[in-house]
Amino acid sequence: MSTVQLERSVSVPKPARFVGKPLKQREDLVLVSGHGVYVDDIKFSGMLYAAIVRSDYAHARIKKVDLSQALASPKVVLGFSGDQVKRDTRPLPLSVTLPWMKKTDVYMLAVDKVHYTGEPVAVVLATDRYAAEDGAEQVSVEYEPLDPVVDSEKALDPNSPKLYDSWDNNELIAYNFKIGEVDEALARSDYVIKKKIVRHRYTAAPIECRGYLANYDLFSKTMTYYASVQTPHILRTLISQSLDIPEDRIRLIAPHVGGGFGQKIPLYQEEPLVAYLSKRSGRPVKWIETRSENLKAAAHSRQQVHYVEFGLKKDGTITAVKDRMIADLGAFAPQSGLASVLATTLFIPSGYKIQNYEVDLHVANTCKAPYGAYRGFGKADANFVMERMLDIAAKEIGMDPVELRLRNFIQPNEFPYNSCTGAIYDSGNYPGNLKLAVEKIGYEEFRKKQSEMRKKGTYKGISVSFLIEPSANAVPDSLHTGYDSATVRIDPSGKITVMAGVAAQGQGHETALSQIVADELGVYPEDITVIEGDTAVAPYGLGAWASRFSIAGVGSVIMACDKIKRKLLKLASSRLGVPEGELIFEGRYLTSIKDPNKTISIKQLAEIAYTKIYLLPQGLEPGFDETARYITPNIRYIPDEKGRMNLYPSETAGAYGVIVEVDIQTGKIKIEKQVFVSDCGNIINPLSLDGQIQGGIASGIGGAIFEELVYTNEGELQSSTFVDYLVPTAMEIPDVDVVHMVTPSPITLGGFKGAGEGGTITPPYGLANAVQDALDTLKVSVELQPLSPENVWKTVRGRTGPIIAEFL
Repeated sequence: MSTVQLERSVSVPKPARFVGKPLKQREDLVLVSGHGVYVDDIKFSGMLYAAIVRSDYAHARIKKVDLSQALASPKVVLGFSGDQVKRDTRPLPLSVTLPWMKKTDVYMLAVDKVHYTGEPVAVVLATDRYAAEDGAEQVSVEYEPLDPVVDSEKALDPNSPKLYDSWDNNELIAYNFKIGEVDEALARSDYVIKKKIVRHRYTAAPIECRGYLANYDLFSKTMTYYASVQTPHILRTLISQSLDIPEDRIRLIAPHVGGGFGQKIPLYQEEPLVAYLSKRSGRPVKWIETRSENLKAAAHSRQQVHYVEFGLKKDGTITAVKDRMIADLGAFAPQSGLASVLATTLFIPSGYKIQNYEVDLHVANTCKAPYGAYRGFGKADANFVMERMLDIAAKEIGMDPVELRLRNFIQPNEFPYNSCTGAIYDSGNYPGNLKLAVEKIGYEEFRKKQSEMRKKGTYKGISVSFLIEPSANAVPDSLHTGYDSATVRIDPSGKITVMAGVAAQGQGHETALSQIVADELGVYPEDITVIEGDTAVAPYGLGAWASRFSIAGVGSVIMACDKIKRKLLKLASSRLGVPEGELIFEGRYLTSIKDPNKTISIKQLAEIAYTKIYLLPQGLEPGFDETARYITPNIRYIPDEKGRMNLYPSETAGAYGVIVEVDIQTGKIKIEKQVFVSDCGNIINPLSLDGQIQGGIASGIGGAIFEELVYTNEGELQSSTFVDYLVPTAMEIPDVDVVHMVTPSPITLGGFKGAGEGGTITPPYGLANAVQDALDTLKVSVELQPLSPENVWKTVRGRTGPIIAEFL
C-alpha cells in the first residue's frame, strides 16, 4: 500500500511533537508474538464449561425439553431449560426502544417458542468442554413446527404467520419522515428515476468468536466476569439488570479482544446466561462460541430493500428523493439493529444538497438471527443507496457520474450545513475529496481508453464514488449516548497512567492515547501506561463503536490532562517563583520561556505532591489524579416540530475509486486498482489510520463479493460454516492507495474525527458501480448482491434462475 500525505485543506496550528506521527503500535508486539490473553486463555480451578442447545427449527413451539439423559452423564454437572431460567431471572433489558415500537419479553433461553434456527433453548454444564458438547447432544427437545417467515416483504403481509402471539402482525415499527414538497418536486422534475435497491444479509465474522467467563464468589457475593465485548461498562449494567446482582458487585474485564466490528455490542442472551450459571453453580463458568454458532446466532446486518424515486432537473440538480424502505431485523432481540436502520434513514441524503426527502420505513421481524450492529452501522446502507442511485441516474440522463455528484455537493463554504434530516455537518471538502480520487485513479485517462477496450472484448469498468461517515453517535434515552470518561494519574515517580472508558479491539488505542498525553503534558509516549476494559479501574465509559474513540475517548483524555496541567502549573509556579503563563511543558519539565534556568521536572513535582505536601501552595490537594467526562458536542437529542434530530457530532468524508475487469464467461471480478481518499480531520497516527482503512477495505470487499448469509424458504441457514460463508483472504484483497486530506473539525477537541468505518462502507457500492460500467454495452442491470461470480454470471445473461444446466 502506498500513502500520500497532501496539503491541509484549511489552515491548522503547527503539528504537535507526537500527534500526527506514524508511530508503530506498541501493543501489537504482545499480539503478534502470541502473548495476547483472550477469554479462552483464562482458566480457574473447578471451572465448568457451558454448551448451548440450539433450535433446529426456524419457527416452532417448544413442547418439552428433556435434560435427563444429559444429566446422567458422569461429567455433566447441571442443565437448564428456558422455563427453569425464566423463574430465576428477569426479561432482558432492551438497548434501543421507541415509544411506538412493539415489544416482547426475551429471556436467556427460549421460552414456549423458537423464532430462528440457532436460538438458545437449553444449556448444559460439564467439567470439560467436550463433555459439555456431548451432554448438549443428549438433550431431547420436542417441537411443534410452525410456518416460518423468511422474506421481510412477505412478513409485512397481514396474512403472514405471526412470530409473536401478542402482536397483530410482524411489523416492529412503521415510521414516516417527510421534509419539503416531495411529491410536488417529483412531479416538476425533468427526470424521475425509479429503482429497487437491495442490500443482502451478512455479518462481521470476527477472528475471535464471542466468549464469556463468569466467576461468582458465594461468600463475598461478588462476580468477576471476563468478556470479549466492545462495551465493558454497558455489559456490566445490563447483566446487573438481568440478574439479582447489584452492579457494584460485578467487575467486568475485557481482556484482549479479537475483533468486534459492532458484533460484540451487547446484549446477547448468552452474556447474562453465563453469569446466571456461575451464580447457580457457585463455580466459574466459561462459554466459548463456535464459528457455526457465530454465523447462526451472533448479530447479522445490512439486509434492506429500498424502492427509490429520484428526481432530477435537466442540468443534473437533484430535486427530490423518496424511499420506501423495508428492513429485515430477524427475530426480536435486545440488540441495536433498530438504531442501525434508523441511522440509514437519517443519512440517505449524504453530502448532497437535497431539501425534498421522504422515507417510509417498515421494519419486519422474520425467522432469522437478530439484526445488530456492524461496521458502518446504517450509514453503509445509506451511502449504498445514494451512490448507486447517482450512477444509475447519471446513465439515465446522459451525464458523467462524477459531474453529477459535483453539481449537487455541499460546498466547503457552506459548513456548518443543516441537512434536511436534521443532521448538522460540521466541516468538509466534498468536491475536493472526489476530485482527488478522480485524479489518483486516473479517471480521465481510463475513459479515453475504455471504448477501445470494449471493441477488443475487454470488459473493464471504473467508478468514483463519495463517502460520508458520521461518527460518535448518541442514542437518546439509552446507554449508547454521547459522552465518555477518562482518568489520568501521575504517580510519585512521575510516570503517567491513563484509565479510559473506551475499550479497544485492535484499533491501537494504547499508542494513540500515549501520543495524545505526551503532547498534552510535555512527556514521551514511553512514560505513559494505558489501561482500558476493566470496570474496577476505568471510570464508567461507553466503549468503542461508531468510530467514537477519536472524538469521545480522546476528548475525555484531553480534558483530564487539562485538569492535571492546571495543578502542575500552579505547583511549578509556586516553586519557581514565575507566573503560570510563563511556563511551558517540554521534555518532562516545566520551564520558564523567559528564563530557561528556571525549570522543574514533572518527577520533582510528583515527589512534592505525594511526599512533601507541606510544600504545596494553599488550596492545592496532594497527588495528581483527575477524571473528566467529555460530552460530544453538536448533538440535538429532542426532535424539532418536523421530527429532525442530530445524533452525530461530526462527519468524516472521503471518496473511493476503483477499476475492475469482468470475465463475462465466469462472472469473476478482478480489481485492478483502487484508491481511497480519507478526510477525517487531524490525524493522531497515520500508520494506525492506514491500518484501519486497509482492514476496512478488506471487510468491504468481503461483503461486496464473497459474504452472504443464505436462508432457505424453511428458514434453514445454508451458510453456517466458512465452507459456505466465504471470507476473503489476503490473496483476494489487492493493494489500495490511501490518500489523506485534512479538514479539521471545528467543534471536537484536537480537530479529530472518526475513521474506523469508511473503508468498510465504500467497496460494496463502488464495485457495483464499476461492474455496471464494465457491462454497460451488454445493456444489463447490476442488481444481484453480492457480486459473486454466480450472481455476475446471471446478470450478464439477464437472468436470476439456476445456472447449473448450462454448465452440463
